[in-house]
Amino acid sequence: PPPPGGGGGQAHVARMNRDYAQSAILNKDIERIASNLNIPLCTPVNVTIPYMTPTQRSTIQLLVNRMVRSTQKSSWERKAIRAHIRVVASTPLNVRRTFERLANKHDKATHRPTCHCNPAQLPLWRLAGPVSVIEGHCAILPVDIQHDGKSVCATDPLPCPGKRSRADAIHSLTQLARILHVQHDYTAHTLSEALPVNQWDHTAALRHRVQNIARPLCPVASIRVADKGGTMLFAFCREWHWDQTEQFLVSENYDAQHLQENTRIQQSVRHVMHKNKWPINPSRSLPLLYLIGKAKSLLKCGILWRPIAAVVEPQVQRFYLRTAARAFTLLLRILIEEIKASFLVLNIPGLQPWIHSLPDWGCEVIGECDCSGQFNNIKPTTVMQDLSESVAWLAQRRSWKATEMIWSTHRDNKKLDRAGRGTSNRFTHLPHTELENLVYFSLLTDTYTQASGKIWARTGNIPMGGPFSAQSADLWSVWGAKKRVH
Repeated sequence: PPPPGGGGGQAHVARMNRDYAQSAILNKDIERIASNLNIPLCTPVNVTIPYMTPTQRSTIQLLVNRMVRSTQKSSWERKAIRAHIRVVASTPLNVRRTFERLANKHDKATHRPTCHCNPAQLPLWRLAGPVSVIEGHCAILPVDIQHDGKSVCATDPLPCPGKRSRADAIHSLTQLARILHVQHDYTAHTLSEALPVNQWDHTAALRHRVQNIARPLCPVASIRVADKGGTMLFAFCREWHWDQTEQFLVSENYDAQHLQENTRIQQSVRHVMHKNKWPINPSRSLPLLYLIGKAKSLLKCGILWRPIAAVVEPQVQRFYLRTAARAFTLLLRILIEEIKASFLVLNIPGLQPWIHSLPDWGCEVIGECDCSGQFNNIKPTTVMQDLSESVAWLAQRRSWKATEMIWSTHRDNKKLDRAGRGTSNRFTHLPHTELENLVYFSLLTDTYTQASGKIWARTGNIPMGGPFSAQSADLWSVWGAKKRVH
């Protein structure tokens, strides 16, 4: 079907087609040069460093640029080659991930844990901070690990030994030199001389300290971050947290089943995936549900729980869910462009500076507000109805004549995602009916989680942590604004 028109006018469509044509030309150039250099086309060539400081990154980039200049190509060919090479740093292990790995392991226990809040265990608790008492059980509000006279945050990286990072950097650069076939004498020995030893000479003292605290403490305490993505950790007695989780889920009308029912549940879910011919994840597992508290309440010794589902291994292959999530996000982006209302989309880090800069523009901040319990008050059936109505409204407004709605996601550039069938082979196509089926499956079928030795499910609201939960909440807000704006 032809690309959707209308709405933005002919100039908008011409500009989009020009961008697609330029992208196709650039991709062909990169593919031709990459094929001559034996560079794999599926993903860009990555020079990956386990833990990298800004000084180390600049040194690595300088070496990469020297290699590209040594290929004896023209300037525009060197630019295309450089665009295909990325200097990236793998996500380093941080304090939060260290505790959560052990917490997930112990939260999957099938029997109620034993309380270890006794005087003999107090020295172990005090290693992580001052100990408080909640309902007769130990708690740390918040975890306060001291290192070199400073408190360690949950997001602080834990560097690995410098020798290991430097060795991996040399290995990545050696592989890149072999791929580029550059005419120079770059070897592991010459690269090791080009990387100053003093820049990589750091010890893993902080990493060892945090791990030595986490290993004995996690079996007796449930340690989680507060305010999903926050920088503070809170520790509670594992037995008390087990009981709190069960009481909370019962009060929120979750349906409980025995763990023995897991085989039957997995078979029924797998039957739905086979029927829809979705790629099944062979290492799929039941998501773990846990509670996190609100930091402001916990600091005042108050408890305000929020359920989070940790979907580590989803039922459907993750790459397929990512494609569908990008198609859902594209739908939201088009709706925001077409609906006659004021939408300012900001991420969390950019929200606070924007609010504080309003007085500089002569604006007066009257107040701030936030959604309270939004996910718990949105019904999945309402989301499915809004999803169908919004696409039908867009098709009428933009005069889409296609008999089947197709979402095209670009493999290299998210900005080139479009409604309609993309003609380049760099696009992945997803029918809208398939998107609706995946959203329905995520919100109403695949809702089972494990917590407190049982399987829990609730289909009356949007689950936190699902692959389409955030987009569903945004659609509910955006389409709700459309219904109220004429």
